Amino acid sequence: MIDIKKHYYNMGNEDINMMLFGDLHFSDKFNDKKLDLIYNKLKNSEYIFIAGDLLDSTDVVNNIDKRDKLIKFLEKVSKKSKVFITLGNHDLAIRNKHKKAKDDNNEFWLEVSKIDGIYLSRYNNYYEDDKIIVYLLEQDYDYYYKNKHESRELLLDRIKEDKILFNNMDSNKIKIVLCHSPINISNKDVSNELENFNFIFCGHMHNGMMPYYLDKIIKGNRGLMSPDNRLFADNTRGVKDINNTHLIISGGITKLSKTSGIFRYFNFVYPMSIDNIVIKKGKIKKKVDIL
Repeated sequence: MIDIKKHYYNMGNEDINMMLFGDLHFSDKFNDKKLDLIYNKLKNSEYIFIAGDLLDSTDVVNNIDKRDKLIKFLEKVSKKSKVFITLGNHDLAIRNKHKKAKDDNNEFWLEVSKIDGIYLSRYNNYYEDDKIIVYLLEQDYDYYYKNKHESRELLLDRIKEDKILFNNMDSNKIKIVLCHSPINISNKDVSNELENFNFIFCGHMHNGMMPYYLDKIIKGNRGLMSPDNRLFADNTRGVKDINNTHLIISGGITKLSKTSGIFRYFNFVYPMSIDNIVIKKGKIKKKVDIL
């Protein structure tokens, strides 16, 4: 089952249709038939945003059959759409039980970046056309693993280092940040650095592990559990307005992956989550309708 959440906004000078998903967690246990289901939901979109954790562990690319299937999927979705990919914590490490060994995996990511229509954060972190501006914010290995928590300081350093890219953005274009984790995004210092963007698209939180029906009944941004094992944590799902910026936290394709151990057998409880962001040209409104 695929749960598509639709978000409608009136802003800008162009009509735009965008799709957002994250947390594919592709592994040798991933059911490849899901790739076709996902493609059928994405194929009519002008822009596609993938918010990290395309892989569950970087060593999956050593499986030639699996690697080829993922590459072909990316080639297929990028034929008619511009595809933006940022890397998540699972894309940066070989994960085995509780070990997370750094793996830049440059050979594979370089191959992905050479696919026509794909823009990957590691090699091309800024994009602009006549409709949108995209800042692909990559939160690196040290951000996730150098300390026992995600590092706000390292995130701020990265944004300030990249800021020369987006200092003078065209106010008539829709401006988007694509990153993986929202955990530090609503921090005042971080949000102030990104205040000129209309949207921040991210994933990582697996929809707070909220079962489908609870997610529909209980509104808000809190979930049952976050990836860092916090109960009822904020910023785990849905949409949150930070000043005039809309933070959209995509629920993820896979909630419980191979690296979740025996818990992966319960992934069937959760739908695959995709967000559809529809922009209708017009004056920017603070309040939006979210379906």
